[in-house]
Amino acid sequence: MKNLKKGQFYIFVAILLSAISFSMLKGSTVLAKPHSFEDIRANYIQESEFVLNNAIYQEQNPFEQFDHFTKNFQKFAREKNINFEVVYMLLYQDTIKIVNYLSVPVTVNITGTEEKLFPNEGTFIDKVAALKISFEGLENTYKFAPDEPVQLKLLIITEER
Repeated sequence: MKNLKKGQFYIFVAILLSAISFSMLKGSTVLAKPHSFEDIRANYIQESEFVLNNAIYQEQNPFEQFDHFTKNFQKFAREKNINFEVVYMLLYQDTIKIVNYLSVPVTVNITGTEEKLFPNEGTFIDKVAALKISFEGLENTYKFAPDEPVQLKLLIITEER
């Protein structure tokens, strides 16, 4: 009879310690912070540098690598319920690739010559000192430094869905 009470005591103590342990662990559970559009934007800018450096270091086509990265990044943002739209201008050596991943057309103005880029459309141009991108009544000017062979200019629009 004494051994039975002793066994019950040990089971009771084990259950009590387990309950205390679980209650302490429950209070320290850390939930992953949801991504905000600012986090997504900052992440895209930071990762862009790595993608371009890696493409150049590995002697791959930086235009193709960056386009692939941007498409994958948009998928990632959609998974986080964020609408991520971008127009990028990538200068590599003496060529600029302009790609419109906005949901609306943009107009590219290069010293008086205009070209309309529809969503998911891109174009290549020779290196220029500056160009303007306009859409929906907004206009932004982007300048390219003459002595830097690789430059990236971004127009980013993000919003939570």
